[in-house]
Amino acid sequence: MKSGQVTILAILGLFFSLLAPPNKARAATPCPGCPPPIKFEGWRPTGSLRHQFQLQGVPGHFCSTGGYNTEVFGPSFLGETVEPKVYAIDLYADDGACPNYKRGTLNTDAVKALHAHGKRAIAYISIGAWEVYRPDAWKFKVFDRQCGGCLLGKDYFGSDDTRWFNLNNNHGQRDFLYLMMAARILKAKRAGFDAVYFDITDNYNNDTGFNISARTQLLYNSTLLNMAHLAGLAAGLNYDILQVKQLEPYEEFHIDESCWVYSECYYFDPVRNAHKPVFEIEYVSNPADVCPAANQLSNFFTVFKNFDLYDFPWEPCH
Repeated sequence: MKSGQVTILAILGLFFSLLAPPNKARAATPCPGCPPPIKFEGWRPTGSLRHQFQLQGVPGHFCSTGGYNTEVFGPSFLGETVEPKVYAIDLYADDGACPNYKRGTLNTDAVKALHAHGKRAIAYISIGAWEVYRPDAWKFKVFDRQCGGCLLGKDYFGSDDTRWFNLNNNHGQRDFLYLMMAARILKAKRAGFDAVYFDITDNYNNDTGFNISARTQLLYNSTLLNMAHLAGLAAGLNYDILQVKQLEPYEEFHIDESCWVYSECYYFDPVRNAHKPVFEIEYVSNPADVCPAANQLSNFFTVFKNFDLYDFPWEPCH
């Protein structure tokens, strides 16, 4: 057995031992049936750190850093020239933008470049949906075929290359997902990332093709946040705004998209009140309508982007 597999199994062994804690520990758990939060003493972002999101490489550019621009700067809403100190980027270099990288190459070069300038790197990992372009995508397809279609559900909001995961465990789906996500988390660790952020985290609240309970979602999300901590990485979620209060003790930060558009920013008060940052992205709002209010919130940072999530535009509120 390869050493990487041993590490994954060791993490899973520790983790599964926490899924059924003694009664005293279970009573202190923030959400019903969840494992207790694992104490984490690694790097933690603060609300004063500006963030950047780039989830696609710029075709033909930045091909020494996987297609990712690690030297972003620009004027803020307040008129000052500023730069981000925390970058959320994909786990993998973008081989489509920069063919000098093989498919599945970890984004190590971008992480090294960020660290060389005193910046931090957060790896994007989808935990709620299958993406056809991922190097491990075939493993999910094999499991789904062997269990008669028990794992992969409906298309993700009409996308023809992304499908919802079934988080239930009647055919061992959730155990399989834990194993696969452990492997991704360890890749982020190996690539040198400081943290991971989990995307697509509210299957229970969408039309996935499966009946997934809110409790199952809490168990799944809290488990993976704990798993990241076992690997020595900070961790945060995107989405799942209805369960922020229960999941806040498990994360070091939270990410959101368009909370000003939908009047949902108050959902993240438990995170801000715990002195943890909320990194927020707006796509269609007018900075003049958002930034004065956003800049009044502690532990809250808004940046304006396009839906394609290239390096620019990058328009921070402060």
